[in-house]
Amino acid sequence: MLAPKPPLPPPVAVAPRPPAPASLVLRPAPEELQRPDAATGLPPGWYVPDPPTAPEPQPQTETGGTARVQPVEAPPPRTTPELRTRALLRDFPWVAGFWSELQPQERARAERAFARRGDREGLSELWDRMGLQDRVLLLFGPGRSG
Repeated sequence: MLAPKPPLPPPVAVAPRPPAPASLVLRPAPEELQRPDAATGLPPGWYVPDPPTAPEPQPQTETGGTARVQPVEAPPPRTTPELRTRALLRDFPWVAGFWSELQPQERARAERAFARRGDREGLSELWDRMGLQDRVLLLFGPGRSG
């Protein structure tokens, strides 16, 4: 059985709002602020931006023409076998599993890789004894050297 709801607290008296402020009276600006600046001819507070700067000169070649400046490409990031293994394990987490945990298509891929290497028997024991880098090397090859 539910307990009865407690009664609501009594209403709180609120003080009346103060009267709204009187409207602001706007007066025209003094005459010296309305006259344009004698030097620029612009109203006060306005300015003329600096003129654009001239483009930088192009380097000259020996024949007298301008040489095109080619942007320098950053060298490709160097990778290590550990970084490559981590990246491939993120994309293929099944590589870290035991042979008994592999799906049929994953097992077939590993069997094909073992066959390329010349191993035909005892694949489950070989797989379970291999380290992660050995499995990555077996399945994905050596990769590009950095």
